Amino acid sequence: MATTTYTVPALVAAIVALTIFGVAVALSAVAAGTATQRYTPSSLVGRLSAGSNMVLIVSQTVSIAVGAALVDIVGYEPLLVAAAIVISVPAVVLLTRPASATPAAGAAEVPSRRRRL
Repeated sequence: MATTTYTVPALVAAIVALTIFGVAVALSAVAAGTATQRYTPSSLVGRLSAGSNMVLIVSQTVSIAVGAALVDIVGYEPLLVAAAIVISVPAVVLLTRPASATPAAGAAEVPSRRRRL
């Protein structure tokens, strides 16, 4: 979404899109942190958090290096279009699939970590 905003000449549209993108990133980070703490045994939360942070940081670093090399080779316009297409395809699939009222087959219930008094 952020990549398409740079191709839009309207400043207001770009600001709105980048704001939505920023909120989405924050919400996904909170959801990932909550899932890590909720579904991971207490003794492994630190290790899992460290491992997931390392994977995130390394992937960002590699993507920046690859992106910089590609911009030097092909320019930024084709990369923005390609990124918009790559992001749009799964978005269309998710938005057009029917909603499921039942949990996925084989989904295990996760026990609550709350203490019962």
